[in-house]
Amino acid sequence: MFIRKGAHAPRSKLIEDLDAVPGLWERHGRYATSDYVMRLALTLIAGGEGLEDARLAPNSLGDFPRRFGHMTISRLKRVNARQVRRALAQRGPGHLTLDVDSSLIESDK
Repeated sequence: MFIRKGAHAPRSKLIEDLDAVPGLWERHGRYATSDYVMRLALTLIAGGEGLEDARLAPNSLGDFPRRFGHMTISRLKRVNARQVRRALAQRGPGHLTLDVDSSLIESDK
C-alpha cells in the first residue's frame, strides 16, 4: 500500500488505529481504511482541491466518506485522541506543539 512507506504514520501506530476502526471500510480489496483516510488528508495538505487531485481512484475515495455516520465520526475522534495521548506520553514533561492546520490555503478575503 502507498501510505505504509511514510515516515511518521507507522511509528505513531496511526495506521493500525485507523484500520482497527470497526465499520469504516469492510471491503476486502486492495486498499485498507488507513489508505483512504491518509490519502484524503495528504491530498488536502498538498493543496488538492477535489477528489480528482488524489492518486487513489476518485470514485472510491468519494464513496468512502459518504459512508460516515455519527458513530464513525465518534470513532475517528477516539483515534485522534489516542494519537494525542501517545504523543504527550512520548514527550514527557515539557513542551509539545500540536500543529493542527499547517496547510496553506489561498483566499480572496
